[in-house]
Amino acid sequence: MLPTIHPGDFELCNWASFGDVKEGDICVYWVRGCRNPVSHRAVRRLRAGWLMQGDNNPCPDPAPMTAANYICKARKIITRPVAALDVASYAN
Repeated sequence: MLPTIHPGDFELCNWASFGDVKEGDICVYWVRGCRNPVSHRAVRRLRAGWLMQGDNNPCPDPAPMTAANYICKARKIITRPVAALDVASYAN
C-alpha cells in the first residue's frame, strides 16, 4: 500500500460492518494463500463483494473482498516513529 502505508506502520481500525464499506476505504481482509491479512483500497462494488487494489499495484486483486473474508476498515494510519527504526536496527 505504498505510499499510503509503509512496513511497520500501524492501522487503527473501525469494526464497521461489511455493508458500511465505501469506495476509497482501506480495508483489512483475509486472502486465500496469504499468511497475514491484507490491507488494500476498495475501488469498485461488485455483486460478489468489493474489487480491491493496493495503492502501488497496477491492477486490482484477482479475487474480491467479501463479507466472509472482511475484517475491518482502517480509520487512521500511524507512521512508525524514526526512534523505533533505530531500535529495530540494533536488535538485529
